[in-house]
Parts: sequence; structure tokens; C-alpha cells
Amino acid sequence: MLPQRNLALAIAFSLGLVSHTFAVDDVPLKISQLIVTPSQYSVADNQYASAVSLSSQQLEELPQIGDDLYRSIARLPGLATDDFTAKFSVRGTPFSEIKSLLDGVELNEPFHLKDIDGALSIVDPQIISSLQFSTGGFGVDFGGKLSGVLDMQTKSSTQTLDRLSLSLTGFGVVTAHGFNSGRSSILVSARRGYPDVAMHLANRYQEVTPRYYDLFTKYLFIINPKNSISLEFLHGSDTLGYTHPNDPNLKSAYSNDYLWSRWNSKISDTVDMDTVLSVDRIRNSRTGAGFLDGYPFKLSDDRRIDELKLKQKWHVSVNELVVVDFGFNAQKDSANYSYTLSRQQNQVINGKVTAALIQQRTLIKPKGDQVGEFAKVRFNPLKDLFAEIGVRGDHANLSRGSEVNPRIAVSYNFLGGVFRTSWGLYSQVQELNELTIAEGEVQFKRQQRAEHRILSYEHKLGLSAEIRVEVYDKIESHIKPYWENVNNGYQLFPEVQSDYLYISPTRAEAKGVEILISNKLSKTLTWNFNYSLAKSNETINGVLTPRARDQRNTIYTDFTYSFNHSWQLSADWQYHTGWPTTNVLYSYVPLTNGQQYLSARNGAIYGLNLPSYHRLDLRLTHRLVTAHGTLRMYLDIFNAYNHYNLIGYDHTVTSVGGILTNTLKPRDQLPLLPSAGLVYDF
Repeated sequence: MLPQRNLALAIAFSLGLVSHTFAVDDVPLKISQLIVTPSQYSVADNQYASAVSLSSQQLEELPQIGDDLYRSIARLPGLATDDFTAKFSVRGTPFSEIKSLLDGVELNEPFHLKDIDGALSIVDPQIISSLQFSTGGFGVDFGGKLSGVLDMQTKSSTQTLDRLSLSLTGFGVVTAHGFNSGRSSILVSARRGYPDVAMHLANRYQEVTPRYYDLFTKYLFIINPKNSISLEFLHGSDTLGYTHPNDPNLKSAYSNDYLWSRWNSKISDTVDMDTVLSVDRIRNSRTGAGFLDGYPFKLSDDRRIDELKLKQKWHVSVNELVVVDFGFNAQKDSANYSYTLSRQQNQVINGKVTAALIQQRTLIKPKGDQVGEFAKVRFNPLKDLFAEIGVRGDHANLSRGSEVNPRIAVSYNFLGGVFRTSWGLYSQVQELNELTIAEGEVQFKRQQRAEHRILSYEHKLGLSAEIRVEVYDKIESHIKPYWENVNNGYQLFPEVQSDYLYISPTRAEAKGVEILISNKLSKTLTWNFNYSLAKSNETINGVLTPRARDQRNTIYTDFTYSFNHSWQLSADWQYHTGWPTTNVLYSYVPLTNGQQYLSARNGAIYGLNLPSYHRLDLRLTHRLVTAHGTLRMYLDIFNAYNHYNLIGYDHTVTSVGGILTNTLKPRDQLPLLPSAGLVYDF
């Protein structure tokens, strides 16, 4: 079968690139605009608070695989990802612990090409005007997740925009127009990916046919100066097929649909209200059949998730020193799972090799309700001292319980910088789309728990630079057991692999130190540097075990040099110590017929470390102003010095004189990949 690493390489072939840089604007602050909690990062055209932020006007400057916002922000401290997926872990914890919001609606599974764990997100970065990203210690406004919040806001300007983008594997259009004397505006984005065409034209991977597209529309109507309402729709869809005479075949189709309305109202000069009502639908379908590792199997996996959600937030400015926020969220979910798996494998029973037929069939239609409420107060008790105190309750009938989570954050201006610290409790419900039906799981687990403790200090270094140092410690309990491929490799059919193990931790902890320095030396040169010393582990059967994305040391640095207004050169380099993986142990088992059977079993979970990872990416950008608009052309080189970065190992076993030798064969990530594209604003 085509290894999933090769499938990922095929899909990544010649994708366009996009990223970010850092910037700051000095704007007078109100208490409601001040960043009190630590671990906060921003993207916006105008920033309220910190130089440790991203500029949306410069998202295009640095190289990155795919025109993808999720990959772009993965450069921030505490985040980790591999070359194949747009998903990232936050401080060693999986992406499933991160809440993604777009104009107030939560996005579940917002990725294309899910067969390789989500190669690209379904959110077009060109529609985003601002975002807030928290890697820990976030306030009680956000519930249901343990580790992070990505809160994205789309463009609402009545300014006209018409944009066409084209790369070797896809094209997209964005249009924004205002009308009705400025009271109404519409924003539309459509993208179509055709990596299958690019691969076939290059005469590579003819047996793979990945396709995807997404569509976003937003209609905004300003009722009066104090009220506005929007109607928004996001759709993402993709298909993938693989057929080869000697390999198992795969056929998959996925779709995500989100339809929602948002009402913003300024009740008075001191009271604001925000209401979001949404209907969400997720459809996943996957079929496969053939031989894997010499054994036949057949799989059919269809699932549907429907959600109805309502949430409301009130913001009250009591006076210049005190603001109060409170609100609630409620949702009703239903799902339909239909899963069948039939496979064969050999087992040694009483000294004889026996072919065992394993069958799994799961047909369930769970339904559930969730409710959450929160209240917090932010106040300024002393000069240069700001505090935020809140409490949140989350209830879910399928998770059989309720959790109450208090949280506290304090900000203090001291010695020319800002100290920020926070403490809080967090809980996470097992969502309807998170059942491991491949293993017959039909019961939902109780809510997971986490405690965050964070301390950071941010200080300006002259006029052009700023440094942030942050220390964090997160402890998780009531952890939901999960299934994972512990050999750290991508698989088209993960549940059929021998490294698909049941993991039931009793405790988890992530701790570390992060240092971030941003510097804009002049209008022609910008550079950024961050370093993280971290540890993320779980206690499994009484043994302290690293998590799959445990990175002890991480370095990321980039620079952008502008030769003039028309030409720019950007580069970024990243390094991290190797991820843990799991070895495979081989031995001979004697049979009653006098022969021996070669048996394989997994070694200690994540007891083996991969070599260190490092990579250099380059981008050359040229801007050309014409009579009808602006044309931006770029050339990218991913992994410029073609370093051999590993995702895991294959194993070759030989026997000489009855002595087994297990030779590790590296499975690499992406090699040197050139790419090119253009963006035309007219």
C-alpha cells in the first residue's frame, strides 16, 4: 500500500506558502481592552496592547506550506506540528484540547484531507481581520477545552476588495463590497484545490486523487448605529481516492457546514450584548478493502454530527475602573454512527498459528445537551494593577456531571514592563464526534480536568524590540482514555495497525519556560526569535511517559528584508529535539511442529526518541503595481537544505544463526519542495 507519508508528500507537492511577522502600534488603552491574562497572541491591523503580536498586513511575508492560517501561527512559542498536518499541539497536548472560533461559532474538525490528519484548514486566511490566540490561562468566557483558544474575526469593512490567488495546486477568489449607503456589506471567499492535477501533470502519484474546496459568505447589515446583524455560512468539502492493484483501496469524502447569525447590540453607552445562533453539520465517509501486512480487511465508516447552538455574552462598563462580563451557551447535539470492520490476523494459541477473524460493528445514534454559564469582573484596584476574577460552570448530560471552574488573572506594570500571572481550573466534555467507535466505544467519559498556573514578564528593549519570558505548569486529571498509533507514523487505516494502542493515563503534566523576542530594526529588516524549554508527560500504569509531541528544546527564528517596496526576501529556521516514538520488539515463538514463529510486539510506549528536527524555508516576493491593481508574485523553497527529518521508523528483521537483528529504517517527512504563486488585487 502507498505509505501515508508518501500520500502526505503527494498532497504537499508544490503547495503555496503563507505566514506572519510581528508588529506593534501604540494605542491608548481602556480597561476592557487591556490584556490581563498571560499566554496571549494576536493578529490584527491595529493592536491595543502588546508588541508580542502578529500583523495581519504581513501574514504573506514568511514561507509556509499551504495558504493556511493554522500552519502560519504554528510558529508561536509552545506550539508543535509536523510537515504533513495543519493541526498543532499546544504545550505538548493534542489539538483536540483547543477551541477554534470563527465570528463566535465553534468549528469542529475544520480541516481538509482528514485521512492524513488534516493537511489544510477550511478557513481562508484572507478573510480574517483579527484573531486572539491563547496557549493557556484563558478567561471564563471560553469553556469546554483544556489547553487553548483560537478566536478569529472576519473582515467587516465596507471597503471594496477583489482578489484572485493562484498557486500550482489551487486557486481562490475573495470579494468584499459595501452597499446600501454603507449600511450593508458582503464578503465572499471561495477556494478550489486540485493537487491531483498538479501531481498527474508532474507524472507523480497517478493512483492518488485528492480534491478539496471551501466557501465562506458573510452578509452584514447595520440596522442602526447601535445594532448590527450578520448571516454567515462556511462550507468545506474534500474527497480522496487511492487505487492500486497490489494495495488496499481507499475512498473517502468529508464535509463541514456551519450556518450562523450574529447580533451585536449596544444597549447603552455602558452595556453591550453579543448573541450567536448556529446550525452545524459534519459528514465523514470512509471505505477501504484489501490486504494489509499480508492479512485481508474490509472497512466502512460513516458518521454524521448535527449541532444546534446558542450563546450570548453581556459586557457592562460599571465605571472607568470596573467592567463585568457574563453570559451563557447551550447546545443540542445528535449523531449517527455506522461502522463495520472485518479483518484477519494470525495468533499463536497452544503452540499453533491460528488465523483469527476479528469483526467490529457499531451502530449508534447518541444525543446530548450541553449548557455553560460564566461571570467575571475586571477591575483596577491600585495604580498599575489590574485583576480579573471569574467563575464558569459547564454541564453535559452525556458526560454525566457538572464542573465549576474559578479563574484568576492579575497584570501589574513594574520596572518598565508588565507582569502577568493567572491560575484557573478547566474542564472538557467528550464531544459527540470523539467516540472511538472503531473499538466499540459507545459510552461517554466524564469531563476531563486541568489546572493552569502561569507567570510571564514582558519588557521593551529600546524602541524596536520586546522580550517576553513565560513560565507555565498545567496538571490534568480525569483524563479520557484514548487510542493512538504510538509509532508516530501516518496511516490510512489507523485502527488496523498493530501500533494502535489503548492508553489510559491517570495524570498528565506540561511545564516549561518560553522566551520570545521580536525586533523591528528598521523599515527594511524585521526579525523574531523564540526558545522553549518544555516537558509534557502522562502517567500510564504508574510509569511516567512522554506525550507524542513532547519537545524538550525548541528554537524558531525568522527575518524579513525589504530591498525596496517591490522586492522582499524572507527566511525562517526552526529546530526541536526529536519526538518520542515506540520501538517494535521481535522474538521467536516455538510451535508444536518444531518450527518457530516470528512474533512482534510494541516496546515501552514512547520509549525511543527520534533525531532532532531542523528546517530552513525561504520566500522571495515581488510586488508589481499596475494600472488596474497590485500583483504579488512569490517563489518558495521549503526545507531549503533538504534535511532528512523523521516522523518514525519502519523495521527490517533479519536472522543469522538464530539471532534476530532489528534494523530501523527511517520514515522521513517532507524533502526540499519548491513552489510558486501569485495574488492579484484589482
